[in-house]
Amino acid sequence: MTDRDLVAIVLEDVSRKFDLILEAHASQKDEMDRRFVKVDAQFEDLKAAIRFTNVDLRQRIDDVEDRLTKRIDAMADDLAAHRADTESHALYRVKEGG
Repeated sequence: MTDRDLVAIVLEDVSRKFDLILEAHASQKDEMDRRFVKVDAQFEDLKAAIRFTNVDLRQRIDDVEDRLTKRIDAMADDLAAHRADTESHALYRVKEGG
């Protein structure tokens, strides 16, 4: 066997191993692409859920704000009526500012 034959055998072996590496790389790339597609779909689902939750929470906050505003207004009206009733008596006067 000549040196030339040995070099040819080594090159063939290296070429085969290089092909195996390329095949493994392509397989890994395909697997990563499939996983990225899956993760992207899950991320879109999560974004939709967050948007839905955000709208729901905004509505709940608005409802609570409306109820509290009505209660505060009712208490202010009751207080004003009570104050007017109290001040209608000569013995009671509410002092402003202190």
